[in-house]
Amino acid sequence: MTYTIAPVLGEATIQELREAVRGEIATPGDDGYADACRIWNGAHDDRRPALVVRRTGAADVIAAVGFARSNGLRIAVRGGGHSIAGFSTCDHGIVIDLAPMRGVRVDPAARRATVGGGAVCADVDRETQAHGLATTGGLVSSTGVAGFTLGGGIADLLGPMPYRALQTLIDPLWRKGIHAYFKATNLARLDDQLIDRLCKIHLEAPGPQCEIHVHQMGGAVGRVAEGATAFAERSMPFVLNAVTGWHDPDATNTHREWARTVTAAASDASTGRAYVNFLGDANSARTSYGDDAYTRLVSLKNAHDPTNVFQLNQNIDPPA
Repeated sequence: MTYTIAPVLGEATIQELREAVRGEIATPGDDGYADACRIWNGAHDDRRPALVVRRTGAADVIAAVGFARSNGLRIAVRGGGHSIAGFSTCDHGIVIDLAPMRGVRVDPAARRATVGGGAVCADVDRETQAHGLATTGGLVSSTGVAGFTLGGGIADLLGPMPYRALQTLIDPLWRKGIHAYFKATNLARLDDQLIDRLCKIHLEAPGPQCEIHVHQMGGAVGRVAEGATAFAERSMPFVLNAVTGWHDPDATNTHREWARTVTAAASDASTGRAYVNFLGDANSARTSYGDDAYTRLVSLKNAHDPTNVFQLNQNIDPPA
């Protein structure tokens, strides 16, 4: 039998953090704690952190990280809260909620935007459109910019429309609290036999928000050298993503297994890699990035986070 031992924080210890930050702090005994725990992906709403701290600036973030390390707490960093694998929250640890840090500053001459850690796509669109500018993004406007950018980005549609309309295209289908799961793989080919298999599986979907996406790649993505960034396998022609959302917690296993069936059906065409933002299971970083990129990321991890403080992500694990 395995037991999880959670650190016990006394009120005096928590009060030290309250005095060190300007942002709000929510603990299990506080009014508003339940709301502070909720994230976009309702599949992980059962997590109960010891503290949720809403940050107002870099000094608050520094204080929260120091507090977590001093008290042996896991750290979850929440931007938009869209993590499919549930990295936006944790049990018994500290959630650093960056939602108040949503400022966006646009330099129209340099065509560059500087954004706060809690900014979402809607914030960036509002400020960039004021200058007639836009940047590639997603389809749900509440997606956090920080996590989306760090994982790269791929989310295309054909046909003219206002850019801000594109970014909000399917907001009504993916409201905060929906249970969500993705499973993805890169494809070396897309032949008639694979298309037939995917169509058959789609007809067996357990719910109306079960989708099979096939993204055609190439173009500007493929013109960047393979080793220039951490984004792996730029030469792949297609990305397959099984997307599923549901509201009944009892349907969780059925939906997740359906998504896994989708990618399993494409195993003979898979390159073995996957786009990191489409991974609904934890501990998939090496599979996503591949050995060469992963080795370079380990070097960065050793330089900037050798004790693996920030581990609630598709984690790059530094050597012991």
